[in-house]
Amino acid sequence: MALVASLLVLVAAPAEFKAWSLAYIKSHDLYVSRGDGSSARLVAKTADTPCWSPDKKKLAFSRGNAVWVVGADGKGLRQATALKNRTEIESLSWASRILTGERKPLRQGQAILMSAQGKLYQYAMPRKGSAHLESLSYIWGSSIYGKPALKYPVWSPKKPHMAYVAEGDIWVAEQYSDSDGEDTGLLCARFAATAEYDIPNDHGSRMNIYAESLTWSPDGRLLAFCHQRQNGSGVWDLCLLKAPTGDDWNHEHPSWQVICSDAGEPSFSPDGKWLAVWRPYDEQDWSGICAVSVDGKKVVKLVKDAWQPCW
Repeated sequence: MALVASLLVLVAAPAEFKAWSLAYIKSHDLYVSRGDGSSARLVAKTADTPCWSPDKKKLAFSRGNAVWVVGADGKGLRQATALKNRTEIESLSWASRILTGERKPLRQGQAILMSAQGKLYQYAMPRKGSAHLESLSYIWGSSIYGKPALKYPVWSPKKPHMAYVAEGDIWVAEQYSDSDGEDTGLLCARFAATAEYDIPNDHGSRMNIYAESLTWSPDGRLLAFCHQRQNGSGVWDLCLLKAPTGDDWNHEHPSWQVICSDAGEPSFSPDGKWLAVWRPYDEQDWSGICAVSVDGKKVVKLVKDAWQPCW
């Protein structure tokens, strides 16, 4: 169930935007600017799916099946890892946690999470030991048309919760353990039934609507996502959802709010009050990156003809 917000009003960029950094893709290259889109500089050529490191000093991005890392100043470019069989990476996120399986506790360090062709992967960078790439085959979800497609993994900044999309719905995986490390496990449960299915027939078109591009608010209280029609036209709803709250979160069934239409690829601002989004067009046929207030009332134009914003 979705609740619809009011119409957006165009406003000037607030002063605090200049203190933040915004990464984005333009002409298939990676740029970094101030949060209001000013003072842009080229960081890397031929890039896709950018994401910030937890300390905001580096960026990870993809080139086809490979993950690259570069400093925010464009220095230190290197290839971190690559998937086999030229599998193209669809999404990236960078977290300060390492998932370790069904019966093992979390490890200290950082991890770059990625999705590709319906599977999830983790490039783990532990504090001790060597970095390594692994398939997160122990993450699961329900399926309508066979094996579920898993996408958009992203860790909560506050809790041991990893949100992801399984067959169009939003799921959460929680890694837990007691103080002795004996009672450990991984709980995967559907958190919000966001998918809509219309099975094809001879007299109607197929309309499948999925959640895409998950992002957490800095305080971990909200999840933003794009509600998008697959393989069709129209439906680009930017939505907000209350994140898991209590210990018994897997029995929660939250509603979500539509903040605005014609917006995707959301990324929360550092203060959690705005979302940077890509808008394919507006009333003036302007396309690019905008900032939308989380109350669904204000919009700021940031960078024209750019996409995949990351604050």
